[in-house]
Amino acid sequence: MYIASVSSTIKFHEFPKGEVVYNYHPGNSEGPIRTISWSKDGNWLSVVPYSGPTEIVSVKGELRLLKTINEITEPTSSCFQNTTKKYIGIGTKGGSVLVYDIKSQNVKKRFSSAAGPVKHIAFTAKDTHCAVACKKDVLVYNNVTNSPPARLAVPRSTNVTCLKTNMLKRNFVMAGSDEGVLVVWDINVNSQVFCLEAHQAPVNSLAFSPVNRDLVLTAGADRHFCFYDIIDNKRVGHVTVDNCVTAVDFSPDGVYFITACQNGQMLTYDSRNINQPVHSVHAHNSSIKQVAFQRAETNQNASTYSISTSSSMSNRRRSSTRSNRNSYTEQTDLSGWLALQPVSQNDGTVYSNDSKDSFFAALGIDKHLAEGSIKAESNPVVQEAQKSALVTSGVCAVEAEGSPMAVRKPFSSTPKVPSTSKGEAAAEAPSSSEIKAIVRESFNEELKHVLRDYVNEGLAKLTNDLKEAFEFENARSVYQLRATLTEIHVANLRDFFKMEEHLKELQEEVRSLQDQLHNLCPNF
Repeated sequence: MYIASVSSTIKFHEFPKGEVVYNYHPGNSEGPIRTISWSKDGNWLSVVPYSGPTEIVSVKGELRLLKTINEITEPTSSCFQNTTKKYIGIGTKGGSVLVYDIKSQNVKKRFSSAAGPVKHIAFTAKDTHCAVACKKDVLVYNNVTNSPPARLAVPRSTNVTCLKTNMLKRNFVMAGSDEGVLVVWDINVNSQVFCLEAHQAPVNSLAFSPVNRDLVLTAGADRHFCFYDIIDNKRVGHVTVDNCVTAVDFSPDGVYFITACQNGQMLTYDSRNINQPVHSVHAHNSSIKQVAFQRAETNQNASTYSISTSSSMSNRRRSSTRSNRNSYTEQTDLSGWLALQPVSQNDGTVYSNDSKDSFFAALGIDKHLAEGSIKAESNPVVQEAQKSALVTSGVCAVEAEGSPMAVRKPFSSTPKVPSTSKGEAAAEAPSSSEIKAIVRESFNEELKHVLRDYVNEGLAKLTNDLKEAFEFENARSVYQLRATLTEIHVANLRDFFKMEEHLKELQEEVRSLQDQLHNLCPNF
């Protein structure tokens, strides 16, 4: 696996040792490279040089130039799509946002132009949206419906410095600013999920954890890199360094992360001890602008990149829950945050086991509600049904404190008989197998009733919640539509009044010309 470090040239380092395998200098450009982006399978790299067209470079087998995109002039940023390497998004100095088809060598789609030069461009996990960072705002284009873009502003900021999308939570977009503000939006509902003054200086780089959708890594010009929990809205890790950190990125397994410095140094950290780097490489003689881990092959799973396979990590994965994560405050060991077991999908994208769709979350609904199974060992409703059924069938059930329910020896539920008829009573008494069958049948019937009531009550509550949520959404949509129509009507009236004024001015000019003509030619 390679790490690409970007300055005036691109160096490909072997991970984790940091040895340089390739050194690439694009075109005739002499300035710092603007951006790079790995393709879906990690075999191609898009390069936007300081000047000149975008280049596609292959690192499979050997380093070679595959394609120069001369059709798009003055590119400033590029990004491969996440579901295919056929298409690449390119932003230009003039504000154009284009999707280029590498195979057919033409522009497939043109989005509406941005207000200024495109500084950063990124696609969401499923390529449904394209996020673009301009001078002040972030524009989110819908790649499916081609509707007008949503405009997201970074609070208290005048310049957006960096932009990232979340591969686990496909509707999360993150940006940083010159004022040190870090903000995360949910583009499904166009609202802020997290907003905080993360640094006392410009935010230089951002990264979402590839295994924990709530954890982000930031680097600032104040010589700090920090970890933030965007759900709990707090900082969970903080390290001061000697040189300004200019770029960061996570390894695909989330255990390691890279920081690049202004002096050309590249440091590798282990998330279980973020105070000291495990590797240090002097990569460039000038400031490093970007670092990026090579993306995973499509047919590989996330375990290919799992460097730490210790039993302690496995135990932490099993015991990692939301409740114990709240105890991590300013910790130097972030393994509890990064221990969620990744799941590899068919398209090579890695998702977290606990990821949820924010559309349901915004409505207050967990879409995994119907996927859970009811277990008799842990569900109090089922335990109550067990006790009720056992008592009804004549079995004494005793529940020990802090332990599972234990069943003691059953007492006799048959009437006492005189001693003179012991043989007859023994012949008529039911056998142990019959008693077990009766107990089992009674328990099953009681359990069915309890579970039916439980499911019906849950469905009724879910139906009411959905009804209220959708009524609220419909009301909000109607309000927004009315507001839009009102704005259009007001704009039309304003234009009408301007046209009236302009017409009056023209009429006055015509009268003036007629008077002048009459004075010059009275007999005309």
